[in-house]
Amino acid sequence: MKKTAIPTIILAFLFSSLNAEEVKYTNNSLARLSYITGNAYIQRASGLAYEEAVVNLPIAEGDRLGTTDGRVEIYLGKGNYFRLDYNTKIDFLSLPKKEDDLIQICIWGGNTYLSVETLEREKGIEIHTSGVSLYILDEGLYRIDVRENTETEILVFNGLVEAAGETGSSFIKNAQKLEAVEGRIPSHPSNFISAVDDSFDEWSESRDFQIWKRLAKRYLPEELED
Repeated sequence: MKKTAIPTIILAFLFSSLNAEEVKYTNNSLARLSYITGNAYIQRASGLAYEEAVVNLPIAEGDRLGTTDGRVEIYLGKGNYFRLDYNTKIDFLSLPKKEDDLIQICIWGGNTYLSVETLEREKGIEIHTSGVSLYILDEGLYRIDVRENTETEILVFNGLVEAAGETGSSFIKNAQKLEAVEGRIPSHPSNFISAVDDSFDEWSESRDFQIWKRLAKRYLPEELED
């Protein structure tokens, strides 16, 4: 009887742990590296070692992802994508849970694109840099460039975002951009012409086109897209 008591206790503990995990996490608690060209790396939250990033690599909360001479695209679920240019580094601070569907990403440096097809609530996606916090308020396409860890430039091709820093906040909408230096937010964003300006723009645009073509040919119902 004593020999079987310990395994019974262990099994009970395991089942209770699994139930706790089931309550806490959702299918979108893992992001996925959906496309890569060149070289990129990932550092897991659970360790200090780096590993090579490959297509379909699952990314969990707390992981760090970076590129050297490569570009990557991360699928965040529900038709939302985050793209990294060369020499870019980000941290995944938060990914959706059943009690909170918030996505939080920290950009340490480099150029990024955020393509949002589904936003179930305002500020459901947050992007943070060293001096600025960005709160996504609508579906759309956003580019965020972080230079030397002190300058952040936000370009809104379509959509709406709130930028908050040490000196206040500002709303940026379609065809507007804003540049913040050391957390100082200008009172008004400026207008820009939405056009392909560099190779990262071209690459992101080509990825949007490839995704659109794939979805146009899909046979599965929309709820099974992921």
